[in-house]
Amino acid sequence: MNAPVVTTPDQSATFVTETKLPGALQGPELSMPATLPAERANLGTVECNTFPGLSNFPGLAATLPEYDGRPSGIGARGRDDGEYKGEAFLLEGHGLAHIVAWAPGAVTVQVEGARPGDHLVLNQNWDPGWSVGGADAWSYRNAIAATLKDGHATVRFHYGSWWSWLGLVVLAGTVWALVAARRARGRRWASVLMS
Repeated sequence: MNAPVVTTPDQSATFVTETKLPGALQGPELSMPATLPAERANLGTVECNTFPGLSNFPGLAATLPEYDGRPSGIGARGRDDGEYKGEAFLLEGHGLAHIVAWAPGAVTVQVEGARPGDHLVLNQNWDPGWSVGGADAWSYRNAIAATLKDGHATVRFHYGSWWSWLGLVVLAGTVWALVAARRARGRRWASVLMS
């Protein structure tokens, strides 16, 4: 069995979202998450999973009466989807919007020729942890959106969930408890040795 070839992502490639993992990136039973080849190729995939047992396609989701072929809460669209309008677009159609910097949880969009009050939509799934330049973002059809204050702007979308902060607090508490337990154990052994 040949091990998969692991390459570094092409950082110069433009990020784009596909509905499914392209055939060229699919391999035989890989020993890595199924979406890793797409991430390395700077692609987002709407129908993705890291472990088949956790997949919501088409399994349980397809049995729900409101299922329309897209899982609940998915706002991102692949470029082969008829409703795909780009990775960043202006809802009213005035002007242009394009991504100038992309990283998971941090996307910068340059807007030109829009009108104040127009709505910018980012082709990423909505979550309340998203903010736009320090303000709250809002959900447009389960994608991330922002209301523009100026027609020519650099808009920075950022993701920061409060769960992340809670995780850091729990981590710090765990480390503190382990250090305290180690010190207590050391003192106990020292008292045994001295007696």
